[in-house]
Amino acid sequence: MLYREHYERNSARDWELAKYTYEYLDLPRRRRLAFHLHPLAGSPLVAHAHCESASELSTAEGPIHLRAIEFELQEAYGQFMRLYAAGLPPDCTSFLPLRVERS
Repeated sequence: MLYREHYERNSARDWELAKYTYEYLDLPRRRRLAFHLHPLAGSPLVAHAHCESASELSTAEGPIHLRAIEFELQEAYGQFMRLYAAGLPPDCTSFLPLRVERS
């Protein structure tokens, strides 16, 4: 598991969450579940997930962004620990694409 949060000062000089990366790597099954909050393609902060094959924790952003709610650190930790304790892989089937392609 990897947890990173970045804070910046706002105009009132208070600390404000600017972005986060919460990562879970299931080594035996080579699966990664990640919750991120950061700008995407010129958009403001976008909460999204990654659920994919992986063999190591990486700071690199995968190409497929999935829909997710904004998480708090303890919520993400709780979700990751439940997976770990149960010996279950992340369920990637429950995620939908971040953007809906309409053509």
